[in-house]
Amino acid sequence: MDEKAIRTALKEFGSPLYILDEMAFIQNYRNLETAFRNIYPKYQIAYSFKTNYTPYVCGLVKELGGYAEVVSDFEYYLAKKIGYDNSEIIYNGPYKQELVYEHLLAGGCVNLDNEQEAERILRFASGHGDHRFKLGLRVNIDVGQGFISRFGMDPDGDEFRRVLDKLKDSKNLKLTGIHCHVSQARGLKQWIYRIERIFEIIDRCFNGTALEYIDLGSGMFGDMDRELAEQFEGPVPGYSDYAEAVARRISERFENCPDDEKPVLITEPGTTLVARYFSLAATVQNIKTIRGKRFAGLDASFFNAGETCRYKKLPIRVFSSSAAEHLTDIAGYTCLEEDILYPGYRGAIESGDVVLLGNTGGYSLSLKPPFILPDCACVVLKEDQPPERIKVPQSYEDILKNYIFQGWEKG
Repeated sequence: MDEKAIRTALKEFGSPLYILDEMAFIQNYRNLETAFRNIYPKYQIAYSFKTNYTPYVCGLVKELGGYAEVVSDFEYYLAKKIGYDNSEIIYNGPYKQELVYEHLLAGGCVNLDNEQEAERILRFASGHGDHRFKLGLRVNIDVGQGFISRFGMDPDGDEFRRVLDKLKDSKNLKLTGIHCHVSQARGLKQWIYRIERIFEIIDRCFNGTALEYIDLGSGMFGDMDRELAEQFEGPVPGYSDYAEAVARRISERFENCPDDEKPVLITEPGTTLVARYFSLAATVQNIKTIRGKRFAGLDASFFNAGETCRYKKLPIRVFSSSAAEHLTDIAGYTCLEEDILYPGYRGAIESGDVVLLGNTGGYSLSLKPPFILPDCACVVLKEDQPPERIKVPQSYEDILKNYIFQGWEKG
C-alpha cells in the first residue's frame, strides 16, 4: 500500500491498524510446502495457531491444505469452528484440557508431553476398551540451544521409559508418532542434529515400530525483509536449505519403504508462515526531547508489534510531513519504560506522521493484553480490491464484560 491508501485505511478503520497481505502469505506458504515436497512428497504443514489465531489466517491455511497445530481447548475449539476435521488437528502443549478426549475419540493426533498426562489418557482409554487410540510422544532434545527446555520428555530419562512401557502394555493405545520442538534454535546445524537425534531415538526405543509420522515442530527462519535478515549472524537459511537438511535425510532413510509405509513428515511453522505478512500502521501522537534524547509517541505499543521488536529492529517506513532528519526512539502508549517499538530511527518523523512497521504477524494479535487500551482492528489486502476488515477493534466493554461491578455500574 502507498501512503495515500494507508492513510485512507487508518481513517476508515481506525489507528493503529494491522494489515494482512493475503497474496504474499499464500505464496510464502506454497514456497515452504514446495521446497519440502520436492524432496519428500509426504510432507505436511501444521500451522501453529498460538502464533496468530486470526480466524481469517487459520481459514486460509485450511484452504491451502494445511493442518491445525493447537495447544489448548480454545485453539481446538477454533479449529473445529473453522471446519477442520479431527484428522487435520494436532493437539500439543504441556496442559491439555477436557476437549482432548473428544479429539482422541474422533481419531485426532495427540502428542503426550509428560507422564501425568499419559496416565490421564491411559485411564480414559481403559474406560473405552472397544475403542482404539493413537498417540505420539514429545521428546526433549538438546541441540545446543544453550538452555534446558521444559517441554516434552527426556528420551534418556526414567520418565520417558516408564511412559513408553505403559503405552506398550495398553491393549487399546498405539504409539504412532514422535514429536519434538526446540525453541531458539533456527540454524541448519540444529535442524540436522534434531532429525539425526530423532532417528537414534526411533532405533533405540521403538524396536522397529512403523511410525505414522515424524513431527519436527517449528523454528525455521521465514522469508524476511533484507533489513531484518541483516541483523542475524551469517546468512539466513531459506526453505530449500531446511528441506535439504531434513527432508533429504528422511527421504534417504525411508527410500526402500513402500510409499504407504513411509511416515509423514510434519513441521509446525508459526512465525515462519505469518510474521512477515502482517504490518502495523500507527500514527505519531507526540514528539518530545528529554536531555537531548528525542522520542516519538505512537498510538500503538510493543504489544501490538509482537515479540520480534524487543530484540531486533523491524522493517519500517515513515510517511512524514517533514524533511528534517533526527535520531528518534519510537515509543508506544503504555506507561512501561521498555515500550520502544523502534530504537534509534534516523529520519524525518513528526506528530501526525504515519509509521508502518513490518513483520508484526507473530505473537502480536494473540498476545496483546487488555493493558491500558483495547486491541485494534485488522484488514486484509486482496489482489485488486480495497482493504477488507477481518477483525473489529476491541471495545472497552469487551474488556470489562467478565468483571462484576457489585452494583457500582452506572448508565
